[in-house]
Amino acid sequence: MSAAREVVVVGLDPERLLAAGASVEPGAVKVRAWVSSPVPRDMDIRDGAAVGAWLGEELKKAGLARSRLVFAASRSEVVIKRLRLPAPAGIAERELAGMVRLQMARQMTVPLEETAIDYVRIDAGEAHPAKPGEKATPTASVLAAALPGDRLKWYQDVARAAGCRIERIGLRSAGLAAMLADVSHRHNGPVLGIGVGWNSVEFVVVESGSLLFARSADFGPAPGRDPETPLVQRIAVEAKRTWMSYRVSDQSTVVDAVVVVGSGPLAREIAERCGESLEMACQVAEPGRSVELPSAIPELERLAAAALVGLLLEAESPRAGLDFAHPRKGADPHAARRRAVLAAALGVIVVGGASWVLGSASLNSLDAELKTVQRRGEQVRKDYNAVMLDDARLRHIEHWTRANVDWIAHVQWLSDQMPDPRQAHVDQLSGKLESTIQFVPSGTRYHTEGWKLLPGASFTMTGRVKRREVANDLRARLVASQVYTVESKGPDVPDSFGLDLSTALRSPQESSRAPAVGAPEKQGEGS
Repeated sequence: MSAAREVVVVGLDPERLLAAGASVEPGAVKVRAWVSSPVPRDMDIRDGAAVGAWLGEELKKAGLARSRLVFAASRSEVVIKRLRLPAPAGIAERELAGMVRLQMARQMTVPLEETAIDYVRIDAGEAHPAKPGEKATPTASVLAAALPGDRLKWYQDVARAAGCRIERIGLRSAGLAAMLADVSHRHNGPVLGIGVGWNSVEFVVVESGSLLFARSADFGPAPGRDPETPLVQRIAVEAKRTWMSYRVSDQSTVVDAVVVVGSGPLAREIAERCGESLEMACQVAEPGRSVELPSAIPELERLAAAALVGLLLEAESPRAGLDFAHPRKGADPHAARRRAVLAAALGVIVVGGASWVLGSASLNSLDAELKTVQRRGEQVRKDYNAVMLDDARLRHIEHWTRANVDWIAHVQWLSDQMPDPRQAHVDQLSGKLESTIQFVPSGTRYHTEGWKLLPGASFTMTGRVKRREVANDLRARLVASQVYTVESKGPDVPDSFGLDLSTALRSPQESSRAPAVGAPEKQGEGS
């Protein structure tokens, strides 16, 4: 025994939403939740996304969010044609589907692009002679239906915005016919079925469980619809029009009875009035034991629920019904060529896949080896950088060790340059080491020859003199020696002197080998 499926069947009318959440088993439908909500007046019913968002909220309130949806399309949305097609013995279903689509393309006025075309077989294997004297050819009668592409897209947009998946798009008239299947088997001829919806009334002709004819009228028990004409009277008029339209069609037979699907006083009144108008037997077909509806549903909504629940019964019956979400596909003339191309593609994939697997294994091995070498190289770079850093520190220290100055030689030399102590004497002599170490880069790599020592020392000497000429003479001798760069310190006064001396020589004795370049003195004096 197959497990029950949980689905939601939805009927969207211009003014009201009707939806039933049901548990479906073969031959049995149990409605567990019922939604009946008026369509918001400020919502554009043509906007599928807006309708879907609102539908999703309504289903969520009823605990039916993210369900599988069965949409019940109205008869007014669908083009229906009854076709008789040649059907020789052994004809494939896909060939028959192609014939149906071709015939619909010839008879329809709307473009077939993106249009969903499906059909159901009414009879098969009948002999139908084309002309007297000719051999009879087997034929099949089908009821073909087409849902335009823009309407199909609207349903898809609604389901997507509601966060649900479309399981099926059926025909409301087909659901009504499914509810009349048992009744039709008990009559000698077809029956005229009537289903009262919220905004429309569906009329169907059913024979032996097969839908032969369908039509709808856009009126119903919804408030505000032509209060001058009683609903029952209008239904009776449209029932007679339906009977007349069916009788003038090809392959029609005498209707045996008129049947209203539903229960309650309104259904019985409609059946009686239509029976009187058509002068035939009438009855009310209440949902049988196979359908279980909540008792709290109002009478008008129970009448509208019949066609919706009938779609769920039709889906579980052995007879395949109309499904615009998954229509039957016609034969593909290019199928053989496509199979050959796919087989060739499969061969390429197999051969290429094997090569790819082998190459991938080799590539993985090389990739692992590359990563190992990269890790080793990274460690070598770290070790090299550490060695270069240690070398730089060592060479920096070595150059500092050579940045010494012979202070005693400098003091001795300066002392020798002083005039007679009776003419001048030194009050203060101070010295400071000013050697610098530079690294001159060459390119982007470190090189050991880039280190350079720039030796240097500075002295400050102040003292007293008897005359200003003695200080000037001392400064002149120091400048002429080229050992120091000489600058006067402070203003020239008669009885004192101050000099700033700087040199790049470790000892004055080196002046003959590496004479220093003098700098201009301050205050406009010599260098």
